[in-house]
Amino acid sequence: MTTRRLPAYSGATVPDSHGVPCNRRWGRPIAWLTAALLPSLMLVGCAASESRLADRDPFVARVAGLRDTVALVSTATAYGTAAAIASDRNHTFLLTAAHVVEHDRRVFLRFDDGVRGIARVVRRDAADDAAILEFDRGSLPTLPLADHRRPLLGERIGLAGYPVPDAFEEQHLGIALSVYDGRIASLRRGAFELDVRVVPGESGGPVIRIADGRLIGIATSRFDDERSIGFAVPIERLRRVLAGLPQQ
Repeated sequence: MTTRRLPAYSGATVPDSHGVPCNRRWGRPIAWLTAALLPSLMLVGCAASESRLADRDPFVARVAGLRDTVALVSTATAYGTAAAIASDRNHTFLLTAAHVVEHDRRVFLRFDDGVRGIARVVRRDAADDAAILEFDRGSLPTLPLADHRRPLLGERIGLAGYPVPDAFEEQHLGIALSVYDGRIASLRRGAFELDVRVVPGESGGPVIRIADGRLIGIATSRFDDERSIGFAVPIERLRRVLAGLPQQ
């Protein structure tokens, strides 16, 4: 039997022992493999791009962790938003606005990642418009609370909530968490004003400090729709309603 030395591959077609060109024989599997791997490669590229964006923009980095901690609150008559602030092995506690759950003992929670269920209203402070919900599911992600430092005028904040969820459903747009980039516009008696509006469904939503990602207040709206101004009840006013919850 004789052998022949093949030249270095230069793109030419070299028949195999059955007379089928090698590039034709392997072309289809290679094309199939490329098609199979392309979506994964694109996802890796997107993830790398998002990671680079998060490195450049602290807002992107801070809100990335919000989705698993913020829930839509549904009652028989209203919608609102709540943030998980403490969790143990069996229960998770969420902070929301008292007026959202004013007439309810039980509410329905829906997180953006698909977790859902019934929660009990265990504390309500109408004076500071705050309430605590207890959800029978433990070890969920939580938002860290801010220290006692007073918020600063002009400080950058992030707001998360579920705006008018029924309207979005009617338009077939789905229910999803919305996040907003803003500033503290004014420091007022018992509240601080935001430069972003708080629309129905977003009351009770967390307001975080972008510098460290900590919860500095819960969102509420004042006045009527035409003059709607976003406010937040500062976390230092809520220490009484938060007392005794599991440590973060």
